[in-house]
Amino acid sequence: MSKPPPVPTNLRPLDHMFLDDLIAQLEGYERDLNHKLPPQYPMFRRLLDLEGVGRILFDARQAQQFADLVIGPTERIARQLKTPFPAFYMEFSEPVALVGEQWQVESGEYLRAFLVGGSQKLRVWVPPAPGELSGHYRTVAQPLHVVAFITDQGTKTFTDRMWRFDLETGETYVQRQVCEDLAKLRYNHVDSTPNGEEARVMDPDVDISTGLEPIEPLAYFPAGFDPETRVVGWWERATLAGSGLLQWCLAYMMAKSIVMETRHPHMSRQVRRQMQRKGIPFPKPWHVLTVDPRYRHTRSSDAEPGPGTSHGYRYDVIGTIRVNRHRVGPRKEDGTYDYRETIEWVDAHQRGLRHELYIPATRAVRAGRRVPRELRGQQD
Repeated sequence: MSKPPPVPTNLRPLDHMFLDDLIAQLEGYERDLNHKLPPQYPMFRRLLDLEGVGRILFDARQAQQFADLVIGPTERIARQLKTPFPAFYMEFSEPVALVGEQWQVESGEYLRAFLVGGSQKLRVWVPPAPGELSGHYRTVAQPLHVVAFITDQGTKTFTDRMWRFDLETGETYVQRQVCEDLAKLRYNHVDSTPNGEEARVMDPDVDISTGLEPIEPLAYFPAGFDPETRVVGWWERATLAGSGLLQWCLAYMMAKSIVMETRHPHMSRQVRRQMQRKGIPFPKPWHVLTVDPRYRHTRSSDAEPGPGTSHGYRYDVIGTIRVNRHRVGPRKEDGTYDYRETIEWVDAHQRGLRHELYIPATRAVRAGRRVPRELRGQQD
């Protein structure tokens, strides 16, 4: 039987992407001599053009489901995660609405893309363990440098949020100085003094990170540590939500039923020849994620109920990520096997009335009956 076609998504043609607007804004900032260029913008521009930085297009509908979860996957899934490229730019097919309470964004602000790459060694302050009086510092060898690009619904101007993330431990690291500066920038407001002069004051009702006094200003620390005895500020909560969404996206990309297709931006033959003559490199390809189901189930209305379909109603089952165990290697002398855990994606489907079981690797025989090889020659 022919292979089932990939499940359609809302991924649009690769004609105009948010990446085009992002690069145009970065180049505009470089040409504008009247404004001081933020130090991270040249780094963004350089990374987006590097040959080894992969470009991924992620379905925004699926990302929206992950964003609404707020928290990241379980430890069983998180410990298996890997990045598809050493560095990559992942854009969502549509703006992804963020949970305002967790991301601390205004209504109408959306996540458009992630830029993820390797980072240098990081000096991290470790909170004291139970029974210890003070924390200590350690070095994280290869943390990820994560950048989230957020835009406003009414404008195309982006804002960037950066933090560090350790994929092996699942910990998110933020800098003390950045937490304090962002809190002052976000919650300071202009007020009038008794003398009639204007001055910036701090809103007393905001939640600013506390318990950071033992940490050096330029040192990093695990975001959200010890939430029972200290106030976890908005910047820590925002980075934790961003790391959780990134983990879910990585788990989705690693699932067995997800295929990463390489697609090149559409260019006419004339444009390609002009670029070749002028020595202009072709645009880098995009890697588009599509669902290639490994499991088959019938949707026919005349299907007979089978075992396990005794439900008196029909219901939808949303797509979900799960972890399965698979045998590895031959049977050992003691009769046991070694197993390997694998992340799998189960596509959305229906269960209930007149639907067969969700059976993997179902095949159909075109005509006649198929006789096992062991029984050939023993037929009447």
